[in-house]
This record gives sequence, structure tokens and C-alpha cells, in this order.
Amino acid sequence: MDNSKKLHQIEPRTVIRDILFFVLFFLYLWLRIEPYLIFHGGWYTLNFPVFYKDWSFFKDYLSYPGGFVEYGSAFLSQFLYYSWTGAIVITLQAWLIFVCTNSFIKALNAPQLKWLRFIPPILFLVLYSQYTFYFNTMMALALALVFVCFYVKINFKNKVLDLIVLLILSIILYALVGGVYIVFALLCAMYELLSKRHWEMMLGCLLLSFIVPYIEGVNIYGMSSFDAFSRSTPISWEIQHYKTTGIVFVYSLYLFLPLITLALIIWRRFGYRFIPPKLSRKTFEISILKNKKLRWIFDTCLLFMVTVATIYFSYDNKLKAVFALDYFAYHRMWPQVFETAKDSPRNDFVMATVNRALYHIGQLGNSEIVLQQKPSTFLLTGEKHQYLYWFQFDIYLDLGYVNEAEHQLTEGLDYYGERPQLLQRLALVNMVKNNLGTARIYLGALSKMLFYSKWANEYLNEIDSDPALSMNKQVQSMRRMMMDQDHTKYKRIDELLLDLLKKDRYNRMAFEYLMASYMLVNDLDSFTDNLYRFNDFNYPQIPRLYEEAILLCSANPKLNSDFQGKKLNISVVTIQLYEEFIKAVRGFGGNKEAVCRGLPGSLRSNYFFYYICTQGKIK
Repeated sequence: MDNSKKLHQIEPRTVIRDILFFVLFFLYLWLRIEPYLIFHGGWYTLNFPVFYKDWSFFKDYLSYPGGFVEYGSAFLSQFLYYSWTGAIVITLQAWLIFVCTNSFIKALNAPQLKWLRFIPPILFLVLYSQYTFYFNTMMALALALVFVCFYVKINFKNKVLDLIVLLILSIILYALVGGVYIVFALLCAMYELLSKRHWEMMLGCLLLSFIVPYIEGVNIYGMSSFDAFSRSTPISWEIQHYKTTGIVFVYSLYLFLPLITLALIIWRRFGYRFIPPKLSRKTFEISILKNKKLRWIFDTCLLFMVTVATIYFSYDNKLKAVFALDYFAYHRMWPQVFETAKDSPRNDFVMATVNRALYHIGQLGNSEIVLQQKPSTFLLTGEKHQYLYWFQFDIYLDLGYVNEAEHQLTEGLDYYGERPQLLQRLALVNMVKNNLGTARIYLGALSKMLFYSKWANEYLNEIDSDPALSMNKQVQSMRRMMMDQDHTKYKRIDELLLDLLKKDRYNRMAFEYLMASYMLVNDLDSFTDNLYRFNDFNYPQIPRLYEEAILLCSANPKLNSDFQGKKLNISVVTIQLYEEFIKAVRGFGGNKEAVCRGLPGSLRSNYFFYYICTQGKIK
């Protein structure tokens, strides 16, 4: 039996291995990568598309080559909203490229290269293990490969008809995928050279790769020459503008089949000259692999070993943790925030998110985590945080600093695009400020999105039935906390927090953030001046860190002479810890450096240790 017949035989073992591979592919994406994190991670995935269910949105995509595939990609990308649907969409995309790769290798009559069909889906796993998003670029490549497979299947044995079909396919494909059409033209030209040896067809493919983009892209659609040849490809300005992380793997996917075909052309032209005539393939065969069952087991195990090793070294666990932390905080899932924070890098965004979680579960005044940061981390203020719009707006909304939250949201809308997360918050802000006309605009946009229409329509109905939103507890609470004055840039965090407390003395978050900021700069004078506010909140017990700060104040009459004699119920445990700490400090003879180096770990996770190692000796 010749090679061409062997290539078209379907081996059950091969089918089983392929199915098993893509089942595991899907499970890895669904359960390990969790695509919903990519959908939500707008602050990182800058090129994630928005999708609206209306004609005007669709019509915009028809105005340039590649618009059709971009529209389809934008629609399919929305299914990453759920992990399981996102995993299905990505798996089907990888499977399509896998099938086309396999079909093209068969057309090249290269059975020895059939194992290469697994490389594209493995590269897919690498891309998603690094939480990069090139869905549109991959979809354009998949569609181009579908057209390649269709082209190599047809053969009218008439060069004129073949050229006509090639021209029709080129015009249609270029309109669908833009510059990715060049991949189609190049593979068809190489196929003609390698398999059919039709020089006329090969030259036709190469000429069309220049003529079609220029005529259709530049002259008909009015694009620039660069855009006409690069639209939807990895070198397009859209991709280069947003992010280059993982781009090398995108290039690898695009160049994979052309390079394999080129290598095959060179090999068949020159390779056999370097093989001794008497050297047989059987010379390299291991005897155990002559058994088909054992060979199948060996090949399958090797495939999965390579795949597992690849994703092991490419998987970015820390980036996933940051994605998950942002997602859980956005949806106010505070226990999950704490669990996820254990695997997250300790940067300012993570610490600010943990602070919010600590506040919402009532532990901000009890956790030593508060002592591991700077005051600017609480609100992400300062010059280095000025562009962290995505991470700031929810902090300001929680505090009731609505004007600044709106400012950060509108800046974020300009920077990140029309992300549903931003539109939701902007709708809420305008409802709080009673700008119902503006709120309706944002809610109207959300009502045209796939997974946000229900939320938006419920609020639109609520506005219609109760324009004052008097029954909406969230809106009423934020209105009570919201400051009346226009946006002001505060030089110090405590100035903002004190103004918030002037507007609403029961703003517990502003109070706790204020006390934490004073403790972090060791301003115990201001700390004790605001202790009277403690009575405005229904604390079952004085928070531990407050107790420790109070005991330090009582030991230092110079810090606040009025503090002496005030009666506060300090827990026995905190008093015992304080006495043990003072005894240990005195054992070092008042040497601050020795104390900070030599105190045991059991005496370090408290405000006493923080104070003495950042301020001075305790008397």
C-alpha cells in the first residue's frame, strides 16, 4: 500500500489518542486556567473585545478587511464569562487548527511528520497558561487554514479553473481575515511547489498575495499599505499597541506550517544526498516499538509527557493569583480574597485589596498585615499609583469618595475601553449622584451585552418605578457617605478621611483607615485624638492593634498628656503581651538595633515591635 493510501486510513488508536488529548486540553483550561479570570482581567488583558447585540455595532466591523472575523471573535470571546464555556470555545479553536494542520500534512504526503499536528494546541496551552489573549489573531489563522485545506482538496485538472477558484478564495478570505490572507497564499504556493509542481499556480499564489491586499485593502477599503498587509496578524499595530507578552508563541503558530513546508521542500530536494544508500530506517527502530500496541502506548506517553512539561514551565501561578484576587474583590467574595492572597505577590495592589477584605470582615484592626505596608497603599495614592484606575475606583466607592471614584472610572474607560465592569460602576455612581439620564446611558449599553442585560434591565425598571431609588440600600448608603464638595486633590490621606468622617461620622471604613494611617506613621498624638470616635461604632471589643497602640500611649505621657486617666477596657491577653515585650526589650539594654534583630518571632507580630523598630525606644 502506498503512502497516500496509508495517510487517508483512520486508525482507531489514533482517534482515541486525539480525543483523549483534547478532553484533557478542555479540562486543563476549565479547571486550572479558569478562563473567566481572563474575561474579568481587563486591567491586564487590554485587547479583550467588547460585544454589543445591535446592528450598528455589527455594521462597524464591515468597514474593513478582517472585520468579520473580529466580530465573530468578539462574540465568541464573551463566552469566557464562564470557565466551562470559555474552555469549550478555546478548545474548539485549537482543535480546528489541529485538524487543518493534520490535513495539510497529509496533503504534503509526509506521514513521518504527522506527530507535529500536536504542536499548535500545545502552543495554545502555553499562551493561556501565561494568561495572554490573542483570540482574534488565532481565529483568523484558523479560518485561513480552513481555506488552505479546501484549496488543496480541489483539483479541476484545469489550470484556468484552478486560477479562478484561487482568485475567488483569495478575495473572500481577504475580506474575512485581512492580512492573515498572506498565510493562505504562502502555504498554497509552497504546496504547489512541493506536491503538484505547477509553477504557474505557485506564481499565481505569490502574485495574488501582493495584488489582493493592495487592490482590495488599499483601493477599495481605503486602508494604509501597512494595515492592508498586516490587519489581524501578529505584527498589526493593534496587537503591538496592547501587549507583547507571549507574542513569540503567536509568531510560532503563524510560522509553524510555512517553516515545516519549507523544510520539507529543502529535504526532498537535497536531503537524500546526505543519507548513505544502505542505511535503512529499520536501523533506528527499537525492536519493542515494532509492536503497534506498544508503539501507541509509547507515543501517547511521550506526547503527554511533553505537554505536561511544557505547561508546567509556562504556567504563571502568581499572575493567576492576582487575576483571581481582583475578581474576588470585585465581586466582594472576601474569604476567597484571603485564600488567594497567600499565593499572590506582595505588591501594593494586593495589599490594598487585602486591606479592603480585612475591613469588610471586621479584622482590619486585628491583623498584623496592616503593619507590613505604607499609608499610601490603603488608597493607592502617590505618583507611582496615578495610573492604577482599575484598582482604585472600588476603594473610593467603599469609602464614599464618589467624585474621585467617578474620575478614576472615566479615566479607566478611556484607557481600557468599554468594559462592562467599568460601565456597571459608572451607572451606579450616576445613580448615587442622581444623574439618572447619564445612568440610563450606561445601563442601556450594558443591556446590549450578553451577560449583563439582566442586571441593567433590573436597574432601568427600578429607576422607572422609583426615580429617587429610595428602596435601594446600596445607593442610599453611598448618598449618605458621599461628600458634597467637588473633587479636590488631598495632600495627605488623613485629610480626606477626616472630611469623609465630617460628612458621615458613622463611616466605619474611613475611621479604620484613618487610625491605621496614623499608626503606620507612628502619629500616636492624632491616633489618641480620634479615639473618641470609637463610640460611634458598635465594636464588641477594642481591635487588638488599637489596644497595643493605646498601651504605648499610656507608657509615653509626652505623646499625649490628656490620655492619662482615660478608662478603656484593654484585654488581659494584650496587657500580658505588652509586659512580656517590655521585659524583653529591657533585656537588650535599650539597644534598638539589637531589639529589632534579636526579639523572638512570637514578639514581632504586633504594633509594639513595629513602633520601636520604626520610631525609637520605648520608655
